[in-house]
Amino acid sequence: MYKHLVAIVEIREKGYTYHYVSKDAQKVNKQFYLLTQKLNDNMLESLYEASVMETNDQSLDSVLSSIGKMHTIQLVKDLQAFVKLVYDKKLITIAKRLPEREMNNTEQLLDWFNGD
Repeated sequence: MYKHLVAIVEIREKGYTYHYVSKDAQKVNKQFYLLTQKLNDNMLESLYEASVMETNDQSLDSVLSSIGKMHTIQLVKDLQAFVKLVYDKKLITIAKRLPEREMNNTEQLLDWFNGD
């Protein structure tokens, strides 16, 4: 059996996925831990999905088809590149919400951006 770490972020209606697969559950759990450590901010947790699954096949397609995410998914091979995409989504989300907020100065904006 293969263990899969699959993390998905959707940006402007396009999905990106980070996939790590191994028969060794400890290796997969370590990658999951690294991902969650890099994205441990409350807002970031709401911007992506991550799960660990088990299949008989090592392909990403076997996992994506089981969760119904086959369309418009682009594979991101590097964990750091996936983390950057999640941060990009955070910036896009903030830019959309900014007109709703009244900011009196840059310090207020930075505090809000950083979640303080």
